[in-house]
Amino acid sequence: MVEITHRLTHEIEKGLAKATHPQANVKCYVSYVQDLPTGAERGKFLGLDLGGTHFRCILIDLKGGLEIQAAIKKFVISDTMMKGPGRNLFHFIAESLAGFCKEQNIDEEELPLGFTFSFPLQQIGINKGILTIWTKGFQCEGVVGTDVVEKLQKAIDRRGDIRVKVVAIINDSTGTLVTCARGYKDSRIGFIVGTGVNACYMEKTSNAEMFEDHKTSKKPYMIINTELGAFGENGALDLIRTIYDKSIDLQTPNPEKQTFEKCTSGMYLGEVVRHVVVDLMRMGVLFRGQPTEIIGQKWIFTTQYVSEIESDPPGKYHSARLVLDQVGIRSDSEPDLECLRYVCESVTMRSARLIACAIATLVNKMNVEECTVGLDGGLFRFHPHYRERIEDKLTLLLGNSKKVKLVLVEDGSGFGAALVAATSPSHRETFEICKIFRIPKDKMVEITHRLTHEIEKGLAKATHPQANVKCYVSYVQDLPTGAERGKFLGLDLGGTHFRCILIDLKGGLEIQAAIKKFVVSETMMKGPGHNLFHFIAESLAGFCKEQKIDEEELPLGFTFSFPLQQKGINNGILTIWTKGFQCEGVVGTDVVEKLQKAIDERGDIRVKVVAIINDSTGTLVTCARGYKDSRIGFIVGTGVSACYMEKTSNAEMFEDHKTSEKPYMIINTELGAFGENGALNFVRTIYDKNIDLQTPNPEKQTFEKCTSGMYLGEVVRHVVVDLMRMGVLFRGQPTEIIGQKWIFTTQYVSEIESDPPGKYQNARLVLDQVGIRSDSEPDLECLRYVCESVTMRSARLIACAIATLVNKMNVEECTVGLDGGLFRFHPHYRERIEDKLTLLLGNSKKVKLVLVEDGSGFGAALVAANALRHKETTTKTTKYKKKIK
Repeated sequence: MVEITHRLTHEIEKGLAKATHPQANVKCYVSYVQDLPTGAERGKFLGLDLGGTHFRCILIDLKGGLEIQAAIKKFVISDTMMKGPGRNLFHFIAESLAGFCKEQNIDEEELPLGFTFSFPLQQIGINKGILTIWTKGFQCEGVVGTDVVEKLQKAIDRRGDIRVKVVAIINDSTGTLVTCARGYKDSRIGFIVGTGVNACYMEKTSNAEMFEDHKTSKKPYMIINTELGAFGENGALDLIRTIYDKSIDLQTPNPEKQTFEKCTSGMYLGEVVRHVVVDLMRMGVLFRGQPTEIIGQKWIFTTQYVSEIESDPPGKYHSARLVLDQVGIRSDSEPDLECLRYVCESVTMRSARLIACAIATLVNKMNVEECTVGLDGGLFRFHPHYRERIEDKLTLLLGNSKKVKLVLVEDGSGFGAALVAATSPSHRETFEICKIFRIPKDKMVEITHRLTHEIEKGLAKATHPQANVKCYVSYVQDLPTGAERGKFLGLDLGGTHFRCILIDLKGGLEIQAAIKKFVVSETMMKGPGHNLFHFIAESLAGFCKEQKIDEEELPLGFTFSFPLQQKGINNGILTIWTKGFQCEGVVGTDVVEKLQKAIDERGDIRVKVVAIINDSTGTLVTCARGYKDSRIGFIVGTGVSACYMEKTSNAEMFEDHKTSEKPYMIINTELGAFGENGALNFVRTIYDKNIDLQTPNPEKQTFEKCTSGMYLGEVVRHVVVDLMRMGVLFRGQPTEIIGQKWIFTTQYVSEIESDPPGKYQNARLVLDQVGIRSDSEPDLECLRYVCESVTMRSARLIACAIATLVNKMNVEECTVGLDGGLFRFHPHYRERIEDKLTLLLGNSKKVKLVLVEDGSGFGAALVAANALRHKETTTKTTKYKKKIK
């Protein structure tokens, strides 16, 4: 036993040290839990405990002090589920959790959840954990090597019917230690002895070299998840392993792994006893003449049977006979029954001695004189003599100089998960603030109803003046066919830059193109409108000369990505500037006329502006060249806009809506203005309202200000500054730079969310740009959570808009063409929209999202091609009619 403690100590030291960690069998993973409960925690918290053939959902309500009000429900995991696809397992867990939340009437509450995952886990953050290997009979595909928190959160979010955020992941021993610490302040070790075996303990943070902040952390201790079950994989336990252990090991799904666990845990002890009994029966020593058909079956003899046999009083064998009856053996031979009990005792005594070795090793490693050990697990809980056997051997190994108290912590692993969720102050405060950005399914459905109502108001002539979503007629009724030929120009103005585009159509889907981008200075954005259009015409002329087309007479399509009321295909009135523009003398005028005048005043190019569209229309037109079922165009970038194909007869603001021969019309919704009448007040936050007051157009473009790249970074900045002022995030760091308005861009948000789970390289670089230096992973994780909360709300609102348009058109399948920096560059934005579309539309409607890069500019040129073709067709028709007449 002493030799085992020496070998285990050596393995633990290898696991803690960065240089030797890769070779260690006892990995000693960092748990990222440094705070134990104090009794001051308050509020409701969820725990989810997955550790074997069942899992438990736990709701705790902390009122302060040691009292815990709790509700617990257990769910069985079938053998099929344990060995099937991982997606099915997490879907089942999420489904069960949702049912539990509804039973407890908390499905509408925003609650944090701690996840106890009792399998070998490499943690890379308080809420990031990579499964290293399945144990306990699990073999779910597609989970090993992945972040199980991410899988669970996705399964929860996919449902959309509960508002739960997984904020922490721990293993069962950590949960047990945390729970024990509420009642025993000297708790230092958590131990599980059940289906599996594991242990954790409080190590000096400075010794935990796998923790990046081990030298600088202000917190003195870190819970270390030893992953003790793997001890001996390198042969360190061969001195006590038997032929039976080795034979059973070969039957398992993971031979030569989890050596210590296979010698000690309830998963295996019954099988060891069975092997010994079968050998003795074959030798003719035990139960002569009794059949071995049943007891000869692998895994038939459970550790529960062992506990029952050892529960009989001395000289009594009632339980032993009942157990034997279960495995097809009838015996009244008391010597045989006594021998059976002796076999059971031998196997469980070895297990208890090994557990005592492990506890003694950890006590000596911490160098403490007194400590409490919290234990849980079926073997420790239900075996009649297991605790006293451990206590006997601890006295043998430690002597009387050290006082170690063993405490049974029932359901500690599940309670501990919820308590860890409650004891992370930065997560708790951040979570509370970010609750306001969550939009549950019922609110999403309500948004679609309100938006549908606004669209119908915008389409109808009688209600159009009062509508916020104006649904302007685009005068574009033809989508590209592939038959277009010739050279066409596009000009795309939509934000802090504009693009000149030349396309050469040869027929079919091929497009030869040249593109040049020009920056619009802030001075130009806020100066006289004349200067802006003069600059655009000057840049266009230079582009035409570079392309050697300045002598050619060419049509130009103009994408003008601001709220526009069109009076014809080449006539558009600016209704309001957005995206930071404030050029004088443009609102209320025809921007086509202004651009054409600026071009004509130069006299050095022969360009005619034949069509004006907005960016979403351009995106839809471009998308339609490759996807014939394209019906929606969407921009999610600096601004937000959407268009869709409406029945011409419904577009009452089009004079010919009753007589037009063409069945459809692209409608420019001017979606960004949705909510100006208060329709979105139930999802707007105090941050939205404060930022709105800083803009040039307060109380305008409400939907856009909740969703677009122009504003999301500023929303994040406001939240972070609040948390810093509260002392929750980045304590002691300066706010001079991050306190500046608009300094924190949405590009920063995308970069922060681009970091892989548990990595914060981009986050650190971004913070450096705003004057903050931090290596605190909990703080960096909270920063990412703020970013995720804000961009998730944006994606949900965009999904609501797309679902509304799909339902408005009443189509079963359609393609949505999308462009814009937020959609294009944010790492998770598309999948978040897709998830919520599935939630809102179900599986009956198939909606495909397609990125259409530079679609707004190409679309302008393509609309110019269609406008020219339409003009030529109309001219030929007129001439033909005159000739007939």
